[in-house]
Amino acid sequence: MSPLPGAPMILHPCGAEESFLPASRLQVFERMAEGRLRLAGTELCLSAGIDTARTFSATHRWRTLTMEHCAGVPLSLSVLGVSGRFQTAQHRC
Repeated sequence: MSPLPGAPMILHPCGAEESFLPASRLQVFERMAEGRLRLAGTELCLSAGIDTARTFSATHRWRTLTMEHCAGVPLSLSVLGVSGRFQTAQHRC
């Protein structure tokens, strides 16, 4: 099973094994040299949507997160400022 480009990012608890989303295989990410998060074993990277919208608070915004072909996503939408566990080269549940 491999996700398709454009698939929404829906995280499940580590160890979740639903038939359509085995978290142990589909939630392993590699941090690439330029800062993108790539789904291990694929050419799909986490991408933030272009549009944003207001949430319940005027100081918060949200946008969609999808998996897209790494080569087709602008760095401005795929390099995420993350800390903690994702500072290493690979993160797995």
